[in-house]
Amino acid sequence: MIYLIIAAVNFVRISARSNQQLNVVNFRWLRIIPMSGFMSYTEMGNIAVGAVQYLHHGLLGLFLVGTATWVGSWLGCWAGMWAHLKLERRKRDV
Repeated sequence: MIYLIIAAVNFVRISARSNQQLNVVNFRWLRIIPMSGFMSYTEMGNIAVGAVQYLHHGLLGLFLVGTATWVGSWLGCWAGMWAHLKLERRKRDV
């Protein structure tokens, strides 16, 4: 169960990060502030969970956390790019 939570947290974190990169590229100054705070807190939680899993389960726990992080990050990046594309397209159409 913890690995599904890790994947979900990374999904949200990387989605925010990819959206943040697109905000920087498109000079969306005010959107950068809350996204930076959000990303910092999810990053701290991810590191803490990874450390606890490593202490309890050794290298296998670290591998499983890495795999959950990888899957959540990959899907989150796609979701962030898709959401940004939809938001930008909607703003241009208006």
